[in-house]
Amino acid sequence: MGVEVVGFEAAPAPVEAGTEAESALLHDKENGNSIKDPELIKRFKEGNQARFQITEGLRAKKSDRAQMLSQLKSLKAEDEQFRMIVDGKRKEMEPLQHALGKLRSTNSANRERGGTLCSSEEELNDLIQSLHYHMQHESIPLAEEKQILREIKQLEATREKVIAGAAMRAKIQDSLGQKEAIQDQGIDSEIDSLMEELKAVSEKRDKAYEGLTRPVICIVGFYSFCFIVNGMSYSMGTTHIVTQALPRPPLHLEAFLRFHWGICRDI
Repeated sequence: MGVEVVGFEAAPAPVEAGTEAESALLHDKENGNSIKDPELIKRFKEGNQARFQITEGLRAKKSDRAQMLSQLKSLKAEDEQFRMIVDGKRKEMEPLQHALGKLRSTNSANRERGGTLCSSEEELNDLIQSLHYHMQHESIPLAEEKQILREIKQLEATREKVIAGAAMRAKIQDSLGQKEAIQDQGIDSEIDSLMEELKAVSEKRDKAYEGLTRPVICIVGFYSFCFIVNGMSYSMGTTHIVTQALPRPPLHLEAFLRFHWGICRDI
């Protein structure tokens, strides 16, 4: 008996076009003949498996292609939105760029006449860098680009003058600083002299005040002694022995003594 292929009808993919061996096997199957050659059976199975793998690969590629098309569509929509935003910003910047161009032309004309120099080398470098940026990142006509290149060349030619001017200004500033320091020293010396004079005047005033107050202190002491003795004699029932012949003190001095010693009677 020949060898029958069991499950042959369960091939995974439909047969559209195959090899010569597959065609021969199909022809024999349709005629009711059994397949006897093992080599043909093996080749048929391998061909079916290869076709199945290719079909699955194509299906996966089609799925990936559909996803990529969907993403590309959304990216195109975002790109259109970004383009609209950029166009709007460019329209907003047009008047500013126009004004900046006028200002740059004015500055360039002034520099060509030699009327303006940068105050420092740092300012010169910043100006040259801004011109390079304007030329590289902005859309400008060829004539303006040539004008910017000429301006950069002119700025580079002023570098030595800028450095010399900055050094001269620094030297002048140092001289002014020294002059101010000398003036401050003179003012400090004058203040010290005035303080010494004030100290001497204060000492003279204190001495004069001491000379004026010493007799008053003696008189106050004397009358204080008299008040004490007078008070003691009054408390003992005796007469005013000490102060009977004494002159009466001035009113303000008497009030002071009465308050100080607590004596409430007349002399």
